[in-house]
Amino acid sequence: MCPVIRVSDKLFTRLEKYVKGFGDTPCAVIERILDEYENIEKDQRTPPDQEPNSTKIKFWQEFSEFAISNNAPLQIRPPTRDQYYCDIRIGRSECHISLTVLTKKNQIGCQLYIPNKKTLFKEFLSNKETIEENLAIEGLLWEEKTNACRIQAFFPFDFENQNREDGFKWYLETANKFKAVFSKEN
Repeated sequence: MCPVIRVSDKLFTRLEKYVKGFGDTPCAVIERILDEYENIEKDQRTPPDQEPNSTKIKFWQEFSEFAISNNAPLQIRPPTRDQYYCDIRIGRSECHISLTVLTKKNQIGCQLYIPNKKTLFKEFLSNKETIEENLAIEGLLWEEKTNACRIQAFFPFDFENQNREDGFKWYLETANKFKAVFSKEN
């Protein structure tokens, strides 16, 4: 797991100027800036196990294409490496939505991820009943940890036999609910 880097809202806004396109991630922006500074060519740094043909990258690319074809009003950042999550911006720098793939548990998930901002989590927790009513999702898991807090929903998903479109539809529906409830304008 990668270490978490805390940046101020001002620095985050500055970094956003360097985002290239729909699928860019904060890590990719920082990597591009460092590569330019260190004069490293792209083909010198892409490890073979992180090529775009990996299973999870393909899964997230397919989801991104599904979201675009369904005119989803979400800022999806498909991963550029083989990882179990895909982030979605919701208009707040202190938290975001993460969609997850949990193949060993045969489930997918949608979570509000709040790194290092326990006060925000406590604010949401104080409105738990209203939030759960507005989300209309049963079995939400509220998790407060040392470095990050999460509000999570899960969906059983058989990766071997189930149509991916079923999972993609659940992702869009659930992420849209999370965005409506947790975005800054609410």
